[in-house]
Amino acid sequence: MKGKAVQIRGIIFDLGHTLMHLSDTWPSVFDRGAVDLIAFLAVQRPELDGPAFARAWLDRRRDGFARSSATLREVTAEETMRWTFAQAGVPDPEPALVTGAIAAFFAYENACWFPDPDALSVLPQLSTRGLRLASFRMPPTTRSFSMWSIGWDFGRSSTLFSLRQG
Repeated sequence: MKGKAVQIRGIIFDLGHTLMHLSDTWPSVFDRGAVDLIAFLAVQRPELDGPAFARAWLDRRRDGFARSSATLREVTAEETMRWTFAQAGVPDPEPALVTGAIAAFFAYENACWFPDPDALSVLPQLSTRGLRLASFRMPPTTRSFSMWSIGWDFGRSSTLFSLRQG
């Protein structure tokens, strides 16, 4: 390939810190998520020790990040939440409880993601130039959910749809 020009035919974007930025600090986001998780548990499972549960969840999340780095396999929020419920004496939590707890924890983080100022104009320009564009789609409890809330629907966007077409 030496001396041969390479033509770029497509671009795949990871949303976080590429097309978007976080408007708060990670420690603040985690602290607020813990507070919101505790409030959710106070209503849904008042018999649980909310602060201890939130600490266990955050500790398990940190362990999960380390395991992900070591094994190159993502440790999901659902996996971590189910483990945390099991440790708290709820070995088989209902799916709605797990989903609700995850949504409570990530609500503030989702509200803190904003598109970078030039992203909205640059993407159509790249598409117009013939580049195929795509984005990583993450579960709705993460960054991509914020993108939908500001009007970027990656499932229907003609700009970011082209990867599915070949």
